[in-house]
Amino acid sequence: MVHRLALVATLVLASIGLPRAAGEPPAARPDVEDVRASDRDTERRAFVVARARLSSAQELSLAAAGLFVRQPVDHDCATACYFRGLLVQVEPGLGGGQLSAGYAVVVGETLTTPHYIRAVHVGYAFKGALLRTWGDSDVEPPDSTWLGAETEFTIVKVNFSLGAFRRVSGEATGDSWLLTGGIGWGF
Repeated sequence: MVHRLALVATLVLASIGLPRAAGEPPAARPDVEDVRASDRDTERRAFVVARARLSSAQELSLAAAGLFVRQPVDHDCATACYFRGLLVQVEPGLGGGQLSAGYAVVVGETLTTPHYIRAVHVGYAFKGALLRTWGDSDVEPPDSTWLGAETEFTIVKVNFSLGAFRRVSGEATGDSWLLTGGIGWGF
């Protein structure tokens, strides 16, 4: 019975943060001002992300994007970092090209490249996009321009995208709305 009481007392004292040994100082906990000072100690940074994708409108495409964020000064992001900010993306493909901009959130690592996010563990983005079809695109009418929105989600480098576009130029034949979907690698 005494042993059980001693065990319970030890667990209670450990859970309220008292030192384990006599004379050992308690762990320092940040106060509100420490957290505010840490939040102010940030800088603007730009990172590059890329993807390859198969999609219903562009066929096979390659994208490069700039991700503009605020990061703590002391983070090098060689290990997992949390990025959130403006994403601007250019994506030429066999069946069309797309220019998009929006908001992205990414958890990833730069590893050995300081401004290129090489490993995207999870991420999502909401973007406005301008799509121009050409060449081998299955989109009707051919050689048309579409304006719309696209969302993308990446988990462990596998990227899924879904978009809705309205035709703004091209022949008046065919549907005036276009739904797109894609799967790829990267972000």
